[in-house]
Amino acid sequence: EKAKLQIHAAFEVPFQKRQTGRARPIIIVPPDAPQLDQDLINLVADAKKWSDELLEGKTSTIRQIEDREGLRSGLVSRILPLAWLAPDISTAILEGRQPQHLTAKKLRSLPELPLDWQEQRKILGFPHQ
Repeated sequence: EKAKLQIHAAFEVPFQKRQTGRARPIIIVPPDAPQLDQDLINLVADAKKWSDELLEGKTSTIRQIEDREGLRSGLVSRILPLAWLAPDISTAILEGRQPQHLTAKKLRSLPELPLDWQEQRKILGFPHQ
């Protein structure tokens, strides 16, 4: 007859449990999914807001906007032309459909933004309409 032998063993493995907050799900999106760029959206929104303030007489000078917003001299003047982006460009930015290379930094660094919408599309990398 076979004898049954039972062995009981206990192991101690040192570990430290860490709570890192809420778990975040991994979301896999298709490569052509919109990519909202909040800095870019804010830049275009600020330009439109400041333009409206000036045109409606709520603010009388660019300097007043710079002082109120705590911005260095000349920055508002560089951003204001974005208020006159082609409507399809503004919409694409707000919906996250801008070209991948288009960032707030790139828009801020443009020496000049033409008023012609076709030229804007060309400079910013949007398809021609």
